[in-house]
Amino acid sequence: MERRSTNPLGYTHFQYDLTAHVGSSHGVRLSGGSTGGIVEAVGDDTTVSLRLRGQGTGGVFLGASTSPITGYVIVTSTTVVAADASTEVRAILSTMTAAGVTTNAVVAASERTSDTSLFLLTAVCSSADEITLSWLKPHKLASTESTRSVRIAAFQ
Repeated sequence: MERRSTNPLGYTHFQYDLTAHVGSSHGVRLSGGSTGGIVEAVGDDTTVSLRLRGQGTGGVFLGASTSPITGYVIVTSTTVVAADASTEVRAILSTMTAAGVTTNAVVAASERTSDTSLFLLTAVCSSADEITLSWLKPHKLASTESTRSVRIAAFQ
């Protein structure tokens, strides 16, 4: 690859992959090929995580976007009143604190239970630092659980 620089200081070119932090058990590799550039976590372990973050309060930008994408993952247990068999439709609301999440963030929720077929779950962030969870019971089956565990990912 030949890429000409308009910067008077020029570019630094490497013929092959570039691995940073080789003196540690975990690092990062910059490589490329016919499919494009690759940023990959590398290490002594068989599984190594990769974290992208801006400096200080700086965000992470993807593509040509000018809005940073920030993610939060929160795991919580939320108490739900067990719905009896005589109630056909019942909405159960619960709120949870999620520090740093802003109003109208995009929220994804996933239940961590074996009883998932009994309820439909939605999650919204209608005010700062708070997520509202809503379960809808659209049938007459009784729930056997009084506590439900939910994994939340909020992006803003």
